[in-house]
Amino acid sequence: MKPYFINKDRFYDIAGLCNGILAGLVSVTAVCHDVPPYVAFFIGAIGGAVYCFGIKFITFFKVDDPVEASVVHGCGGLWGVVAAGLFNQSTGLLMY
Repeated sequence: MKPYFINKDRFYDIAGLCNGILAGLVSVTAVCHDVPPYVAFFIGAIGGAVYCFGIKFITFFKVDDPVEASVVHGCGGLWGVVAAGLFNQSTGLLMY
């Protein structure tokens, strides 16, 4: 069972929050040397969202990963590689 903090009718998933932050950090690692800070924030935020969808994916297929490390590094890293091609300031597809 995951550690939840309960506040009346709401459940807070602290481990999921930490893993989402970690997925954002993994995502920005591939291109951190050549993006402005606002783009790095955007890449990290998308990495956190990709983590949320990845959790739904492995839950649907009943993959046994208690600490969700495969989603953090796999999905976050995959988005980071795509983001490196899109947002690299010198050679990126979407940067001028």
